[in-house]
Amino acid sequence: MRAPRPASFALAIAASGLAGALLVAGSARRTPGADLAGPVADGSGVGRTRAWFTATGFYPGEFDRPAGRHFSWTGARASIVVPAIDRSQSYRIRLRIAAGRGPTVVPPPELVVTVDDIPRLRGETTNAPAEYDIIAPPGSGSTLTVALELSNTFVPGPDDRRALGVVVESVSIEPIDGRFRPLISVLVLAALAVMGYALAAACCGFSAVWTLAIGLGVAYAHAWLLGHDAAFLGLYAPRLVRISLGVAALGALVGFARWRWPGGSSPEWPLAAGFAVLAGGLKLAFFSHAAATIADAIFQVHRAQDVMAGHYFFTSITPRPFFEFPYAIALYVAAMPFWTWFPTELDRVVLLRGLSIAADAAIGVAMYATLRRAWGAPRPALFFAALWPLALAPQVTLCTANLTNLFGQGMFGVAMGLAGWMAAGTRARAAGLVAFAALLAVGFLSHFSTLSVGVPLVGLVAIMLGTLGRGSSRRLGVWLVVALVAAIAVSYVLYYSHFHDVYARTLARVTAGEGQGVTQSMAAPVSVKFARWRLEMQNVFGLPVIVAAVAGAVWLVRRHRRDGLTAVFAGWGLTWILFSALAVFTAVEMRASLAAAPLMLALAVGVLDALARGSRAGTIVAGVTIAAIAWSGWRAWLACLTS
Repeated sequence: MRAPRPASFALAIAASGLAGALLVAGSARRTPGADLAGPVADGSGVGRTRAWFTATGFYPGEFDRPAGRHFSWTGARASIVVPAIDRSQSYRIRLRIAAGRGPTVVPPPELVVTVDDIPRLRGETTNAPAEYDIIAPPGSGSTLTVALELSNTFVPGPDDRRALGVVVESVSIEPIDGRFRPLISVLVLAALAVMGYALAAACCGFSAVWTLAIGLGVAYAHAWLLGHDAAFLGLYAPRLVRISLGVAALGALVGFARWRWPGGSSPEWPLAAGFAVLAGGLKLAFFSHAAATIADAIFQVHRAQDVMAGHYFFTSITPRPFFEFPYAIALYVAAMPFWTWFPTELDRVVLLRGLSIAADAAIGVAMYATLRRAWGAPRPALFFAALWPLALAPQVTLCTANLTNLFGQGMFGVAMGLAGWMAAGTRARAAGLVAFAALLAVGFLSHFSTLSVGVPLVGLVAIMLGTLGRGSSRRLGVWLVVALVAAIAVSYVLYYSHFHDVYARTLARVTAGEGQGVTQSMAAPVSVKFARWRLEMQNVFGLPVIVAAVAGAVWLVRRHRRDGLTAVFAGWGLTWILFSALAVFTAVEMRASLAAAPLMLALAVGVLDALARGSRAGTIVAGVTIAAIAWSGWRAWLACLTS
């Protein structure tokens, strides 16, 4: 890393911001109004909302599966607000509405549609879906409000006491003359958001050329995000700026640490931290888009609200046959100091996702330090730091909003990185062991599967250190067991001691073979479970990582037969194999694949770096494999917004 040249970096940062503004302007102008037609909200388990408007007065979206139709009921009054729209031109708003009345229910209501509180349409509704076109003329300001007012509502019955107005199946908007034009304020915000990432890249030690390249990449990503579902019309641009400010602040902290503590034998460490900061911010930007899958995230918010109210002990259930287990709360506790900063439910979804993404991103830095110390070469360690944000297993977990599991595995993954770092050194220090125990405890208190997988994993790592290691590695194995016992004790006393009756009921159901023979059950036949496991491996690791990891395991055994990190990896891999066997042959299924994701990528980057150093053909193979890993991860990001 060369000494910075302020003018070069200033130019790179400014150029990135300008590119961001221009790309957003171009993306907006290419947005056809027909593409914006869709429901008010996704009524399926995905639970997406819309990016170009905010809605009030609508009940949660519903999904008619046989018809493949999403729809939302209104109350007596409902409104759609477009917060950041150029009012210098006219727009056509089209609503597809059905009265939804049965033959014995009150007659279909009269509908009045207002634009900025001025009536623009009056008419009768019918039980058959009909389209209503409303013209919004040019106006002042930058907000457009379309309200629906109904003459009557009805209550479906004693089990559903909602006051229902009409069914809205679709809503769309398009300029009558011309194209969408983003507000100047939106373009300024887009530029500032991109510049924050470029500034962070510069602070983390990337060259001016790489700072510009990163800025241009972020500009493209932000333009795509703001163009997706016309998010430039909504509230998304200010959110991108807030995320960018956080990225810039973290980058500045890395820059200060880089200046204050240059890094000694690992001078490139700020680059690894930069990968985590930049990719973590971009991932949060993706998953805070209104069109990102909500899935179980609202459930997570409701659990956190219960914790805020003083309720701490919960259980949840597995997939069929619905075994019960404790549902730990460390993620929610971690969110409490920031809770009031995020006023709405969807804001709090972003908070919980942000904490989970941050915990997962820390694995990239921890494993960088481990691989750098153990293997003595910067390139494979930096490969890991750069590729970890694209690892599939954490993204699948994030997309399905199993946030407590992702947060817990983030803490546990950092703990395992620390264990590997200590194993690669000459001796373990007390501070490292205390930090290891604390990270384990937080991970165990975050999710029951982290506890269930983590305890045998650390135990087997300790056994492997004692069996394969020498001197300090064997002593480390003993100290890891001591730290593990301490973490188990803390987790048990604080939380898991309250669920003895749950353990007894679940154990009785498992040993009784409940659900055996049912294809969709966790106790399905072995052939079914093996096919399910094989598909899961492809989904949570990806074929390029699996192939490279198998080759990496062979390479590691041959090249580093007796070192401490090899022993750690041996225990880690053996645990995954044992839990995979349990998942196929028994009803016990734990998320061991998520816990094994750092191991798989570490093995993959180790052998890929060795290939790249061996020959030109090896360099090509390594480059193609790395590109395939990155591409599969990028597609997984997009899938959570588009599938």
